Amino acid sequence: MMTKISYSGYRFPSEIIQRAIWLYVRFTFPALIRKSAAALAQVEANRLQITGASAIIREDALKFWKAGREGCVHV
Repeated sequence: MMTKISYSGYRFPSEIIQRAIWLYVRFTFPALIRKSAAALAQVEANRLQITGASAIIREDALKFWKAGREGCVHV
């Protein structure tokens, strides 16, 4: 059971304060969640681009290493 919050000493009645809080939460939090989801998606996209770049570098290094190994003459 929730305890009743006392708004004594405030300018407006408790019903108006509670409604203002409800409206704030109702219309602010979904926008914050959307912004957070978009930011996380951007971070993930950046991470995948970095991973892709490192995979390309790794593939090129292996290609050159194999080419160099094949070109060497062992005595």
